[in-house]
Amino acid sequence: MDYIRTVDAYLKQNGIDFIYSVVILMIGIYAARKIKKIAKRFLTRTKIEPSLIGFFSQLIYVLILVFVFVIVLDKMGFKTTSFITVLGAAGLAIGLALQGSLSNFAAGVLILIFKPFAVGDFIEGSGAKGAVHEIQLLNTVLTAFGNESIIIPNSKLINENVINYSKAKKRRLEIRVGISYQSDIKKTREVLLGIASSDARVDTEPEPEVVIADFSPAAINMSLRLWTNNEDYWGVYHSVMERVREEFEKSGIELPVVQNVAYFNKQA
Repeated sequence: MDYIRTVDAYLKQNGIDFIYSVVILMIGIYAARKIKKIAKRFLTRTKIEPSLIGFFSQLIYVLILVFVFVIVLDKMGFKTTSFITVLGAAGLAIGLALQGSLSNFAAGVLILIFKPFAVGDFIEGSGAKGAVHEIQLLNTVLTAFGNESIIIPNSKLINENVINYSKAKKRRLEIRVGISYQSDIKKTREVLLGIASSDARVDTEPEPEVVIADFSPAAINMSLRLWTNNEDYWGVYHSVMERVREEFEKSGIELPVVQNVAYFNKQA
């Protein structure tokens, strides 16, 4: 009964403010929904990632509702200063507790906005290699060669170097082949260039080239450099490697053989 009397007394004293508060609440909820839809349409036109569109539009909706509730409470006579203080303190405590997660979240937003890599790209970062399977708000999931899933925190991919092998349409392929010191360098160059020119997937511009990479104790290391489409990279690599073995054998070009020589000292 005391509760009912308190409510009745409040309505008699603040009836108009209560009605205003209800009207403000209804208008605020309606406006929040409308603004959410407008924000969603606007973000869709900017071609931003779908996962960010839903997140940002929902975030705008929640922030507007919080703002409306604060106005309604103030209109109804409640002291909102302490409420805002508690809300701020709670937000600060949550922020400190989730510092690592918030860092990954911010990094995820930056990745989705600036797109240093996209789903399907083959990247190397944070000590891992793989195709990007999914970009989440906290982590990025890679699929390695063996179909293993590699989960990397987004902050790692923002703060460290990342190599995106799929960004460009063309890639340079370099294949090093060692030949013995008795082999003919000019003939080796002709054979390697012939292998490259016989493959239709190899670009003619820039032209393939063969240079001496370095000298080792057992071999002269030749380097075949050519350009191909990104999607043909591994196919060309394996094909050229197989052809090198076949053509070297036909042309009499010797591959180096490491020999270990043992010397025995005979004492009288």
